Amino acid sequence: MNIYSNLSTIEKVTFTLMLLGAFSINMSITIGEWSEILLIIIMISFLYRSKINIFKDCAYVIPFAIYWFITILSVFFGSDQAHIGAKSFLQPWGLLYIFVLYYLVKNEYIKYIFTALILGAVILAISAILDVEFYGNERGGGLLSMYMTTGNILAMAATLITCLLLSSQMDKKRELLLLSIALIVIVAGVFYTGTRGALLSFSVSAIIAIVVRFKTKGVVIALFLIMAIVAVVFSTSIGDRFTDIFSGFSDPTTSHGWRIVLWTNSFTLLSEYPIFGVGPEGYEELIRELVVSIGSLPTGHAHNSFIQQLTMYGVLGFLALMYFYGKILLKLAKNILTNRYAFIGFFVTMTYFLEGLTEDNFGDSEVAIFHTIILGIALIATERKYNGNSIDRNII
Repeated sequence: MNIYSNLSTIEKVTFTLMLLGAFSINMSITIGEWSEILLIIIMISFLYRSKINIFKDCAYVIPFAIYWFITILSVFFGSDQAHIGAKSFLQPWGLLYIFVLYYLVKNEYIKYIFTALILGAVILAISAILDVEFYGNERGGGLLSMYMTTGNILAMAATLITCLLLSSQMDKKRELLLLSIALIVIVAGVFYTGTRGALLSFSVSAIIAIVVRFKTKGVVIALFLIMAIVAVVFSTSIGDRFTDIFSGFSDPTTSHGWRIVLWTNSFTLLSEYPIFGVGPEGYEELIRELVVSIGSLPTGHAHNSFIQQLTMYGVLGFLALMYFYGKILLKLAKNILTNRYAFIGFFVTMTYFLEGLTEDNFGDSEVAIFHTIILGIALIATERKYNGNSIDRNII
């Protein structure tokens, strides 16, 4: 890459770690997390040497600090099962990636980071397809071995590519071709995971993005897209999972029936610990006590990002997190028609939040980091207000 010739040694290390983290999060959480840890250390060193007061320099630091502080309070004021330990105090650390990108990413890094994310997602999608077609598994977990995690990452990757296509110049034929091929492979990967929430989340976000981009014409395109999705869904094995989605809500042995059990009992816990929640380590033990009579089904989390946060950190923690995200999303929403990255960040986050209605995305490290990388880039690209950065311009 010619980009390396113009970088200092520390910038080369930083850029390499960003690429490594973006690519590897699709297949190895260990490499992804260690890349982030090293980048956080580099960011802290940069801030110290530059004498930057981040509380004054970045409008999103104080909301994040408030959220983190409340999660710490929940350790002390939560349930007796909120075990005190290093892990308990560090729960929100993954969101620091937003600030790593805010301070360390250069404009010229962005297209390479997106390429690394997409390339990793293509490999993940292929591995999910191979899981089913060659290894005989009913659903494809791929390299991550977890079909819901894989499906949720691929749905965000598909949303990223859709937004890139919608905001690209139509004369960039090579870029359009490569992105289109990647989109087909990744969407196929979502189908092979059999993850309904991921497929629905991508579909809704893509349809709304098309309408926002093309307005009245977008409605017509969206209708054709909906019909195409329905036709494909019910002509494949995943269609069986959709046909029974409205049955079995009262049966805790079904995936959605068990979610109803977890959600209702989570609100029982919340009623007992409304302010600071049960604490970061208290949920699984307490929820198991409430549902023990039903059977030995998984109780690690609530299978809903928002209910999980509400139960773990109470009303105060939940409101603090929503304020943090809300402040960022408001910035993106205000620039959604004039900034390509705001457009991308807003709709990828929409997919992430929709997925979170049936899965604990905030607590799934691979999914959370994948999203945080895109959101961090979208935020700083919007803050910098690139010249001519219209969603109709191909500036990558």
